Amino acid sequence: MGLVRGREEMEVLARGEGWIQYNVADAKVMGEPVIGAKLWMLDPGASLPKRTQDDVERIFIVIRGSGEAIVDSERFSLAPEGMLWLEEGDTYYFVASDEGLELMENYAPGD
Repeated sequence: MGLVRGREEMEVLARGEGWIQYNVADAKVMGEPVIGAKLWMLDPGASLPKRTQDDVERIFIVIRGSGEAIVDSERFSLAPEGMLWLEEGDTYYFVASDEGLELMENYAPGD
């Protein structure tokens, strides 16, 4: 069975100065822990707090905007339709350009 959800149906998981995180998919939404997906929206110039990757690999896909990902002190440019893959133990954060940044975070199995 398919599932379609609009942003107005997504739970806000966290917010900080200039950013917000939405729950797109998890076990509660999907009915079982098959996939996890989060939507990150950063205002122009905003950055996310530094995080260390847990034991689940993640893929971030740039939906719109641009910015940088700083992974273990290495900088990667982010542009629409680009992808960033993170492995266990990576320490990272994102910085939005002056046009903002919207990312979809995906991982499996979900939580």
